[in-house]
Amino acid sequence: MTHDPACPMTVPVLHCEFCAAIAKAREQERGTDLIAERAAHYGDPRPNHDRIAGLWSAWLGRTITAHDVACMMVLLKVARSKIDPHHDDNYDDAKAYLDIARIVR
Repeated sequence: MTHDPACPMTVPVLHCEFCAAIAKAREQERGTDLIAERAAHYGDPRPNHDRIAGLWSAWLGRTITAHDVACMMVLLKVARSKIDPHHDDNYDDAKAYLDIARIVR
């Protein structure tokens, strides 16, 4: 864990609760920012995932929901992280898709 410069602790500790709280807040903010950034370009995630679900359902010949789409996109990002585990975009996108899955469930 990286010690946050805003932390009141003068010596970084492995499990600094302050640093952990800041890291969690930044991670949540990044996921929210990513959803907002994508929404500015692609629109609200619900209709977009409903549209993808309709296309995938027609292709597969069975019903796929917007929630299924978001979860399968997480799996896609997990698969891509196997190729390059140091490419942070896969983890950021996977987190955003998990947030979308929570929204559209």
